[in-house]
Amino acid sequence: MRTSACLKALPFLLFLGGCVMHNRMTSPVALPKEQQSWTYGLVVDPILASDDGEVFGFQPIISYRAGLDKGNELGVTLYGVYLPGAVIDLKHQFYQNGNFTFSGDAALYGGALRPFGLQYDLLFGSQKFYGLAGVNVDFTSFTNYPAAKVIGIGSEVPGKRGLGFQITYANRLVPDANDRYNWLMIGLKMDFRNSKKKFRDPAKQIKE
Repeated sequence: MRTSACLKALPFLLFLGGCVMHNRMTSPVALPKEQQSWTYGLVVDPILASDDGEVFGFQPIISYRAGLDKGNELGVTLYGVYLPGAVIDLKHQFYQNGNFTFSGDAALYGGALRPFGLQYDLLFGSQKFYGLAGVNVDFTSFTNYPAAKVIGIGSEVPGKRGLGFQITYANRLVPDANDRYNWLMIGLKMDFRNSKKKFRDPAKQIKE
C-alpha cells in the first residue's frame, strides 16, 4: 500500500491492521442471552507500509460483548494509540453439535482518519481452537472498493479470565502491482469481567 495512503490512515486495528482492520478476537460460540463480558488486549499489526516493507506497532484494545436472543452476540471493540477507531459486530450461530460450532460474524468498522468498511467472517470450530475465513471491503474510495480475503486461527480458554489469542492474515482479492496488500495481525486478550445481565421481572414491574 502506498506510504501516503497509510499516513492518512495509520491503523489501530483489531483483526488485522494496515489500512483496514478486521480482528474481533471472538470464537464461534455466542454468549448466552444473560451473559456479558469486558475484555482488554494487545494487537501487533502493520502501522505503515512502503516498498521497503512494513512497520509494525503495538496497539491496545478494549471490548464489550453481550449475548442476545437465538444464538446472537453483539460486540463493540475500541482501538487506539495512533488514532482512535471502533468495530461493531454481530455474531450469529448457524449450527452447533457438541464442541463444534459454525457461526457468521458481520462487522462494521471506522474511525478518525481511518477507513470505513465492512467485514464478514465465517467462524468454525470450538472455543479452544477455531478457524475463520472472510472477506473485507473498504468503502473509503467511492470509485473503487478494494476487497481482501481474510483467514486466521484463534483460541479462547473458557473461565473467569477468558484468555485468548488470534492470528489473522489478509491479502487483496485482486492483486495490484502498485498497491501492496499483505497484512498479518497477532492479538492477545484477557477478560477482566464476566457477569450476568440484570433483567427486571415483568410481574414485579406491574406491581410497581
